[in-house]
Amino acid sequence: MDNIICEYGCGRNAKHQMSSGKWCCEPNYQKCPALRKKFGCIKEKNGMYNKHHSNETKKKISDKTKGKNVSKDVRKKMSITKKEMYKNGELKHTFKKGCESPFKGKKRPSFCGENNPAKRKDVRDKISITKIGNLNPAKRKEVRDKISKKAKQRFSNEIWLNFFKNSFNIKPNKPEKVLIDLLQILFGNSYKYTGDFSYWLGRRNPDFISISNKKIIELFGDYWHGETITGIKKHDHEKERIKHFKSFGFETLIIWEHELKNIKKLKDKIISFNKRHMI
Repeated sequence: MDNIICEYGCGRNAKHQMSSGKWCCEPNYQKCPALRKKFGCIKEKNGMYNKHHSNETKKKISDKTKGKNVSKDVRKKMSITKKEMYKNGELKHTFKKGCESPFKGKKRPSFCGENNPAKRKDVRDKISITKIGNLNPAKRKEVRDKISKKAKQRFSNEIWLNFFKNSFNIKPNKPEKVLIDLLQILFGNSYKYTGDFSYWLGRRNPDFISISNKKIIELFGDYWHGETITGIKKHDHEKERIKHFKSFGFETLIIWEHELKNIKKLKDKIISFNKRHMI
């Protein structure tokens, strides 16, 4: 190794191999005398050596570089430099995937005790005003109306619906698989599973649908469709879903997850629903 000469041009013996494959006399190639001389980094030529930019200069630099995209070549050079610095132990901390933050489990003195901004009266007043504004019924209704309008526009767009469907890795869950098998035994391919966002009626996605019979079967999970989550009583929740699909000419049967425990009783319920004509 003593016979290897630094490949960055200083002429000294090289002792360190960089990630690029080149050999250098220093652990960090940027400290090589040849490069420091080439880029004017030596103390005698560096006018900013041991000096610091003023806050005004820092702001000017920041404003000038904001919004500018760094080229691929520059990003690549930065990446190589950082990797070599980390490899040689010059970077104390890293935020690479799998590495813990250096501040994990530690308190920051600037935000502890009386330094906590939330303890300042002016900050508390701002938080209070914001919360009061958000609780304003008139304001919230206006926001809800805007959200509703935007949602209706999205759900009428087939391109957005396809994007929405593909963004989820939807598969039938265990209760849905039980019902799929049961419907297959009772009616063959009459009912199609559409709970994977493959079919929409308005802004509702039915779980199972029979186009020829104009029938829909909805499977409600006891937890996710319960009153605790929806904030609506079960009877009203069922009524709202039935009314929605009825406006499209479909009759709807609601099945709750706990009903799957009694398959015989559930069979009779589904067969009776399938024979019934829409009122």
